[in-house]
Amino acid sequence: MTTDADPAVVARLRAAGCVFAEDEARLLAAAAGGAAELDALVERRASGLPLELVVGWAEFRGLRIFVDPGVFVPRRRSEFLVETAVSLARGPDPVIVDLCCGTGALGLAVAVALGLAPGGAAEGAAGGAELHAADIDPAAVACARRNVEPAGGHVYQGDLFGPLPQALRGRVGILICNAPYVPSQEVAFLPQEARDYEPRVALDGGPDGLAVLREVAAETPDWLAPGGMLLVETSDQQAPAMTRAMTAAGLTARVRGCAEYGATVVTGSAELFVTVPAFSRSTMTVKVSVACRRARLLARHQLSVPASTIAGAVDSMVALHATDPVTVYLSARARVPAATVETVDEALYASRAIVRMLGMRRTVFVVPAPLFPVVQRACTDDVARRLRRQLERDLANGGVGDGDAAGWLRDLGDAALRALAARGSATGTQLSADEPRLRTQLVYVPDKSYGGAANITSRVLGMLAAEGHMIRGHRRGGWSSGQFEWFPAAAWLAAPGPAADGAVDPADADLDAANARAELARRWLLAFGPAPVSDLQWWAGWTGAQTKAALAALPVCEADLDGRPGVMLAGDEPPDESAAPAPAVALLPALDPTPMGWQARDWYLGPHGPALFDRTGNIGPTVWWEGRIVGGWAQRATGEVVCRLLEDIGSDGSAAVSAEASRLEEWLGPARVTPRFRTPLERSLVA
Repeated sequence: MTTDADPAVVARLRAAGCVFAEDEARLLAAAAGGAAELDALVERRASGLPLELVVGWAEFRGLRIFVDPGVFVPRRRSEFLVETAVSLARGPDPVIVDLCCGTGALGLAVAVALGLAPGGAAEGAAGGAELHAADIDPAAVACARRNVEPAGGHVYQGDLFGPLPQALRGRVGILICNAPYVPSQEVAFLPQEARDYEPRVALDGGPDGLAVLREVAAETPDWLAPGGMLLVETSDQQAPAMTRAMTAAGLTARVRGCAEYGATVVTGSAELFVTVPAFSRSTMTVKVSVACRRARLLARHQLSVPASTIAGAVDSMVALHATDPVTVYLSARARVPAATVETVDEALYASRAIVRMLGMRRTVFVVPAPLFPVVQRACTDDVARRLRRQLERDLANGGVGDGDAAGWLRDLGDAALRALAARGSATGTQLSADEPRLRTQLVYVPDKSYGGAANITSRVLGMLAAEGHMIRGHRRGGWSSGQFEWFPAAAWLAAPGPAADGAVDPADADLDAANARAELARRWLLAFGPAPVSDLQWWAGWTGAQTKAALAALPVCEADLDGRPGVMLAGDEPPDESAAPAPAVALLPALDPTPMGWQARDWYLGPHGPALFDRTGNIGPTVWWEGRIVGGWAQRATGEVVCRLLEDIGSDGSAAVSAEASRLEEWLGPARVTPRFRTPLERSLVA
């Protein structure tokens, strides 16, 4: 039953210029606890305060969205973007990312439409859409958390893609970005409610209104899953320029409009399947069973036939994950029976046969020294360009560089490298003492206890390392330490070792990016193939176009992976399709490259993902038997290595797991290891 609006309230609102005075009067009456409060609410509305801020919420696609002061109010026209996203969604349980999220209304509306129930279970508990949202404005983040987190979503503070978990790279099915798109010179002509009560950062899109959206489009291919979609709102006049920006980024762009909403949406899609051009593809399709894939995994990942050297083990895997320093040592130990902390250190720091670097998906890896320039050209150069661009933007926003943040940063980088060359090796603290500009501070999340000013030292040095100028050399502390000394890359890689016919050139001017990507794809196919092409694209962090070009340069053939299309190197077909996995056992550490080597993991992971992965896609310690994951393990404070099997593997398998746990416990001795990224099963084992 609709309550009649108070005529006196309607008159006051109409006199103040409220077009929908009757509707607003009813909303204000419903929000007020009495006559005095109603009078105060009416006064606030009549003074020009937006209705949504007066009542504290806005309706958006049937959802009641909290709206806080200083936060962009979701517009009805943006419902068209939501409807478009829902109509284009592919497959069940999509990963949804809402950039420049404001209140979080758009991402939440998409997620609810695709199966995320408001107030429902947290991620992973009951399936459904997975929602992540981010905004640079602390007020918006606080407001979005009130709307998104009760529904099981996640909200992050930071600029564009910067704060998102790296595990989302290559997994995003729907990326929506309702970034500001009003040209700077037109902000003054917006309605007063927007100019006076919404932050300019949520309105001003730069000279032509597309400054932020172009940056989003350029970085989007690294985050989309095959078939994933970017959706942005623009004006009708801006749509052609936005289409060009998406096309330049390798996306397939399309403009969609709706007269009812008065809205224009530009979409950019990643290729669903990257096909291998006919001129490089064998005509035959090889059938490869799950059993055969598991047998190849055991053999090629040195789990059934161990490697003899640390460098050999790393080479067989292409790279070892090194975000958690412990992973390098335990991954080596799982593949080289004679491995010790000392032999791994020898390969890292004495012979330098393996090198630590930022690589695929902006992740730290250890790679064979000869592969350093390949990974640099194939993956890290793109990462470095993004890091420099993001830091330049943050410096400019912080007023650093007197209007030329890019020039200021170039000069600082050159000075830091000169200081490093003079010392030979140095810590970040030492370099910032030599070059005080490294201590320049930027303010992050100013209104939070964990926020405040922070030096740019680590960002500058990390960027220079990503550009191939510096190497993370000797560790400082024990083998679980994440602190390292910096060395000039050329000097570090010039050390003699079994990998080199001479020094490794970190720049390697003769190696272009296309050839490097082809070589890295070849190496990955040898170690991880046959596999869906989307797995290679995810692992490398490439765009669909880059993946397609890399495979076009290789002799490959199609593979039938139990009904799913895949690809493998021609001539690398399995000699015996009936071969069964060996009865081999392995206890692999968190982030080991074997379980993290594919995006589609069902053929070796089974139903065990929720127990073994954290919320951002990092896997914990795993127990393997016959080429598949059967459980997890952990080390308790007493030093005991304990395992939990998640399926029945028979008495022989259980005995083999127990024996391997005893061997690992003896190998660890007095050392205690806790994964940097904790997972449900690992936590439960040490509780």
